[in-house]
Amino acid sequence: MVQVLASLTKTRGIQFTASVIILIFAAIACIPGQTPEVRIDVLVSPAEIEPEGDFKIDVIIRNEETSEVALTEIIMPNEILNAGDLIRTSLPEIERTDLQEGTTFRYALRIPAGENLTFSYLFENGKELEYSGDLSVTVDGAMINAPVSIAIAYPVVVELPTEIPTPFVSDPIPFRSVVQITAMYEENGELVDGWTGSGSIISSEGMILTNAHVVLPDHYFPVDALKIAMTESDDQPPIQRYFAEVLQADPILDIAVIKISTDLDGNALDPSSLNLPNVPLGDSDKLMLGDDLTILGYPGIGGTTITLTSGEVSGFTSEGDYGARAFIKTSATIAGGNSGGLAANDVGEIIGIPTQLGYGGDDQFVDCRVLADTNRDGIIDDRDDCVPTGGFINALRPINLAMPLIEAARRGEVWIGGGITEPIEIPQEGQIIFQDDFSNPNSGWDIDRWEGGGHFYQEGEYFIEVVDANTWLWSTQRETFSDVIVTVDVRIEHTTGEGDFGVICRYRDSNNFYALEISEDGYYAIWKFDRGEVYALIDWQYSNDVPKDMRGVTITATCVGDQLSLEVNDRFIAEVRDSDFTTGNLGLIAGTWETPNLSVAFDDFIVFQPGETQ
Repeated sequence: MVQVLASLTKTRGIQFTASVIILIFAAIACIPGQTPEVRIDVLVSPAEIEPEGDFKIDVIIRNEETSEVALTEIIMPNEILNAGDLIRTSLPEIERTDLQEGTTFRYALRIPAGENLTFSYLFENGKELEYSGDLSVTVDGAMINAPVSIAIAYPVVVELPTEIPTPFVSDPIPFRSVVQITAMYEENGELVDGWTGSGSIISSEGMILTNAHVVLPDHYFPVDALKIAMTESDDQPPIQRYFAEVLQADPILDIAVIKISTDLDGNALDPSSLNLPNVPLGDSDKLMLGDDLTILGYPGIGGTTITLTSGEVSGFTSEGDYGARAFIKTSATIAGGNSGGLAANDVGEIIGIPTQLGYGGDDQFVDCRVLADTNRDGIIDDRDDCVPTGGFINALRPINLAMPLIEAARRGEVWIGGGITEPIEIPQEGQIIFQDDFSNPNSGWDIDRWEGGGHFYQEGEYFIEVVDANTWLWSTQRETFSDVIVTVDVRIEHTTGEGDFGVICRYRDSNNFYALEISEDGYYAIWKFDRGEVYALIDWQYSNDVPKDMRGVTITATCVGDQLSLEVNDRFIAEVRDSDFTTGNLGLIAGTWETPNLSVAFDDFIVFQPGETQ
């Protein structure tokens, strides 16, 4: 394929007609299984080059494979290099070697599937040039020649056809790939701004990497829309242009992938036409202590424009489920609004996500504000769990931990989960050691009613009614157990749309026990009362695996050793470790939030000894 770009001529002198820039690129013929499928384009700019002025040659390499490729060399012919004095390249090479036929620029870069990488070579003292020959690149160990024909004269104007998009030029400081995300909620029929965070465009079609807490609701605040503001200048506030939807989100990793879906008027967009400035993906496993980092985002404090923070890799923090590099520690002090933004290496690749709600060390964040009555005592005070909303952070989630979510999003899959998809070991149900179908109203559970609620048997079910708002009620049986697996069927008799309910284990008294719960609106939590104080072992998090139809669900709560795990309808939801309580009674619990009058019916309460693990 040969294409000549449309051009215009201008005269230089009275009777002289200048040459025009003619650019020819070839779609590389590839041998399947041998040569990677890549396309090489070469562009010259500006459109009009003054005598002995500056000009730029862009070599644009697009990966048309279904997996990433490694680019190691670009060989620039002497004829092109002699068109001017090369003063700068956009991406620093590892090594530059002068050969008889040209100069080899050596790199160690990866190009994700379907993405492009642009190498810009800036010249001064430009000379007239006519050249026809090959420009070579080495990809995955294979050298590929791109036939190129260039003619340069002064002055010259080149107009690109509108159907050929202007390619994005990679930048060691890729600030145009950073967006501001506004989580919005509906109030009186209108969308209202809730909070803001940052994100990074990782595909030209509008895929954005960010933190899960930036784009997901929590149990106290809804999210009805995600508004995307684009960075068009480094000295101006971002411009609101799009709405996006969540494709993948892991609240425990605190990583999410969202994708632009409509304009601000709600009109659907063609992703292939967006051509957004995306940042290439790096490899966080290659980071070493002392490597330079550039963090970009919208801090939310001290101004409305994008902010750059420089730092170095200062260490790594491990987590059992995520390996030795669960977090990257950095010497940079990052403003909280940058959470979800872009952490780039020295060649402009994204290698991490500044993450406010997770950190592997002390002083996780400075500003942790109490916004909700999380312990339901009717008072918002320092006994409630705080919500980190500002302050400073200095931890990054590595990009490699985000890759499974990114790959799933590229396949069009939608998943909002809760971290690990399976626990390391699942105790199996062994022998039944206790059961109650609530057909006998004298089986030992509480029976009482008062203005604030009640416990009672009715038609073969056991009910907990919570009349007041922001209230938990529970009831326990009388036997003491240690390691157990409990299943119970649950039905909502009177809904509030947000009520929660579940199983209690190792109940010592009303101030000391564990609770494993789900809610009507899709959340789950594992928490404990310890000497009268509420501690969230896993705070309320959203999961698609918690059903919205509460006419009948089965909850399985496992309390074995220090393992506390929760399943719903035989789907694993969450697991946490805690060893404060080892024995106690079993019970049932239900609670309200802002909306009162919840009625929950329980049936077929069965207690198993733990069997073998799998």
